[in-house]
Amino acid sequence: MRAETAKTIKAISKKIFPKLVKLRREFHQYPELSFHEFKTSERVAKELRKLRITVKTGIAKTGVVGVLTGRKRGKTV
Repeated sequence: MRAETAKTIKAISKKIFPKLVKLRREFHQYPELSFHEFKTSERVAKELRKLRITVKTGIAKTGVVGVLTGRKRGKTV
């Protein structure tokens, strides 16, 4: 990884860290049983959509997948 890329990732991470902590606390404030995390999955999907990430829901009942699409064609990881 280039030093410039690492620096950018670190800066973005530092900026969004407080919001991530807030979300984690929100999730833990309203715990849900396994395979019954309906409110949690709705919240995760909502946050992904805010970031304009394509969302697939209903994976194994309450799972959420964010699909990242790159600018280039071809194989991805």
